Amino acid sequence: MGGYPAVFLASARKKRDDAREIIAAGGDLNETKKTERAELKATIENTFESVAREWHEYKCPNWTKGYASELLEGLQKDIFPHIGKAPPSCRDKTSRNA
Repeated sequence: MGGYPAVFLASARKKRDDAREIIAAGGDLNETKKTERAELKATIENTFESVAREWHEYKCPNWTKGYASELLEGLQKDIFPHIGKAPPSCRDKTSRNA
């Protein structure tokens, strides 16, 4: 759960109650925590920026060094600050944020 002062009393009690519910339902607390961590990691890694960087790395051998560099710089300067943290599904054409 963490120690004081990093975890306030109300938060610690909530975590305790959640843990009790999991155990009472016959769940495995360690497996639940592992699943939650995996989901959080997937959420963090699954951003437009991470997918774009992976795409850039994949396509880079087919481009000149100058073009690859310019493209990445443009993404870093103009695109990532605005939609870099969004999930890759932001490509929906009906969305005003895309």
